Amino acid sequence: MALKFVSNRNKKFLIDGYSKPLLLEVALLILASQDPLVSEIVKLLDWDVEPDHYVLVLERPMSFVQLNWFILPQIMSLEEDVARVIMRQAVCAA
Repeated sequence: MALKFVSNRNKKFLIDGYSKPLLLEVALLILASQDPLVSEIVKLLDWDVEPDHYVLVLERPMSFVQLNWFILPQIMSLEEDVARVIMRQAVCAA
C-alpha cells in the first residue's frame, strides 16, 4: 500500500451515499472503484480526515513507478514504443 497526504483545502464533491462533501480526489477514486473495475486505476483502500489534511491509503501495484520519475531521465527523447505503452495505459484507464 501507499500513503498520500492531501490538503483538505482542495475542492470538495458530494456523491450519493455520503452525507458530507468529500475531497474531490477521494470522491473520484470511490466512483472509479465501482463496476466495471479498471486495472489501470489505483484502488482507494481507506482514508482518514485530519484537521489540515486527508490521508489516503492506496493500493500500490508491485511493478509501480511514478510516471514523472519514469519520464524524467528520458525527457529529451522518449522512445515511441515507450510512449505508446504509456498512452495505451492512459486510454484504457479513461
